[in-house]
Amino acid sequence: PKWDEELVKDSEIQIAVQINGKVRSEILIEVDEEEESVKEKALHDPNVAKYITGQIKKVIYVKNRVINILV
Repeated sequence: PKWDEELVKDSEIQIAVQINGKVRSEILIEVDEEEESVKEKALHDPNVAKYITGQIKKVIYVKNRVINILV
């Protein structure tokens, strides 16, 4: 049997959202989505918002893997 590799590729993936290195939530994003868009989705997640009490010092995004927010 033959298959089409384009049909088995996912268009959306789920990535972990970390606050100070601890996983607090997961969000669904498009594959190869822009960093700013992923950051906005992560910051608007209700599970993440309750852990952000102060000013955000740094945001580290590993493309299609994880986003880490340092507070």
